[in-house]
Amino acid sequence: MTMNKLLLALVLGAFLCTSGFAQSWKGELGGIAGVNFGNNSVTGGGFGVDAAGRIYREIAVTGRYVYNRREQQDCLFCTSISSNVHEALGGLRVSLTPGSAIRPYVSFAAGATRFTNTRIASGAGTSNINGPGTHLAWSPGGGVSRDITDRLGVKLDVQYVKPVNLPGAGYVRAGVGFFMHFKR
Repeated sequence: MTMNKLLLALVLGAFLCTSGFAQSWKGELGGIAGVNFGNNSVTGGGFGVDAAGRIYREIAVTGRYVYNRREQQDCLFCTSISSNVHEALGGLRVSLTPGSAIRPYVSFAAGATRFTNTRIASGAGTSNINGPGTHLAWSPGGGVSRDITDRLGVKLDVQYVKPVNLPGAGYVRAGVGFFMHFKR
């Protein structure tokens, strides 16, 4: 097993454990959708699932999987790059006002991003790079969540995702999501 496959398996395993943790302890499970933007005219969108299990009143262990579609234009060389990006990240979230209906939070996560089906088009023609690439990544972020009912809530979330060894590949995702509480 290569190091990249091992890393991806560990991150996905940790994400699944976090999901189980959220269901058996005080936590939440939800979905999120958003848009990406960043340097070099990176655009696109994404959607995914996330889970959180509270370990203290204001601190939660988090895990998320997000699928992104990225489009990048570089007018200097008239190049267009499109790719699918899969994120599997886990980390911590700190609620700044625990127990209230509206809760701003900050978060930090680390894990892996996997780029697949990359296509590069330039003035010289088009080429496909189908070889997948898995990269370590980190992701600081924050947002605000609001309870709608005792069991359901909505959140606005902003994350910066940066693959460690890919210069210029970082992007910001702003999204909205819904979540369901477990054993509040």
